[in-house]
Parts: sequence; C-alpha cells; structure tokens
Amino acid sequence: MALHPIFQGIADGFMPPVAANDGPRPIGEGVGNVVAQLERVVARKHGKTVVQNIADMGGWSAPEHDSERYRMLDKAFALRGMPHCFGGTADGSAFDAWSYARACAAHATQRDCIDVQRQGVGWGIEEQEARKALSQWGLTEIKLRHAQPGDLLLFDMPEERYVRTYGKTDYVFPGGFHVGVMSAPGGEMSWAMLPERSALEAKMLSAHKYVTECWLGEFWTNNLVAAFSFGDPTNERPALKAVA
Repeated sequence: MALHPIFQGIADGFMPPVAANDGPRPIGEGVGNVVAQLERVVARKHGKTVVQNIADMGGWSAPEHDSERYRMLDKAFALRGMPHCFGGTADGSAFDAWSYARACAAHATQRDCIDVQRQGVGWGIEEQEARKALSQWGLTEIKLRHAQPGDLLLFDMPEERYVRTYGKTDYVFPGGFHVGVMSAPGGEMSWAMLPERSALEAKMLSAHKYVTECWLGEFWTNNLVAAFSFGDPTNERPALKAVA
C-alpha cells in the first residue's frame, strides 16, 4: 500500500543515503524539509498558512498576507533543510547565504533579482556588492530596531583562523558580508519557574552548511551592521534589543 505523499516525504527524510542521479544523499539532508512538510500539515489543519501559524504560535504579528515581506518569509521557511553549496546551484537544489536570500527576494518581488559577485569561498561578499544587490532586489535600509520578520539582516563577519597541528599551515576562512532572513522577533515572556521576565532573542533563517533557523545570539549580533526591508514596518517595536 502506497503512503500519502506527505508521509512518504517524512519517511524519505530519515532514510539512509541512497544512490541518486546526482550522487548519494547525505543523512539528515531532508530533516528540514520534513519539518516544513509537517508545518504545512499543521497549518492546514488549523485553516492557516504556514507563516500565519508560525507567527501565532510565536506570539507575533505576521506581515500582511501576500505582501513582499510575507512572501519573503513564505519562501524562506519553505527552503529549510536545503543543502549548502558555494554560489548555489542553477536548479535551486542547494544554496549559499546569498543565493538563498536572492531566491527569497525573487519570490517576494515576483521578478528577476541579480546575483552577487563572489570573491572566493568565505563568509560572504564585499560590502559594496552586498548593498548593490539588496538595492536592486528592491530593499531599503532601515533602523536595526525596526527590523521585523521578513526583513533581511546584513552581517560583517570577521576572518577566522583555524590552527592546525603537526606543522601544517593554519587555515584562514575569509571574512565578508553575510545575509539572513529575520524569521521571528525578539520579545519577552514570563517563565513558569522564574519570577523575573526573560528576554528572548530574535531568530533568522540563513544558508550556512544548510538552510536552517537559528537564534540571533551574540555570535551574530556582534557582527550585525544593517537591516533592509521592502517598506518601513508599521510595527516599530524594537525586535533586536541587543543592538538597538
């Protein structure tokens, strides 16, 4: 008996590597896609879109339906779990940070978006190239404290040096401008076990090793330099309190 496509996808996501036309499939590559499929099922059950359901569960307001920021989030969540590849692939089966952001922006604006010129493997690209691309994609810089889900965050990541032993030359990972899609605002919540209120970090989606969501802790906020939006968000609550 054949499984429903949704459940077949879930099963496939946890299967060991198998030979494919493009080579073996790494274990865990499909986990992000499995989560995305499950969220579509849950959202449908509640009569909501994935973005609206995630926003409701997180206690924040989703962008206006079918707005550019909404479509940006919709695409960003849909691509979770996709593998990383420097420069991305032509068929959209793998991404780096900038090809991922470009795919999301193209879906949001429903038009072609230029690619960026990469200098080599590293954290990202040069600042001038980054700002040129974001401008052509239709985004404008906003204050960091106004950043909301669906906006793009720009990071100036430093060079990283990895010390090798046994006389081998140290490996240097070049710095550069990295980009991510803000996926949840910061805020406050009351913890059941603690009397005080604890601040929550904002989240973002980006392609680093694979497309995944992460907290915007000090590792990221220490290098966050700018935020870009398709329009000045109406909700100006400081989302990124640590850098406001």
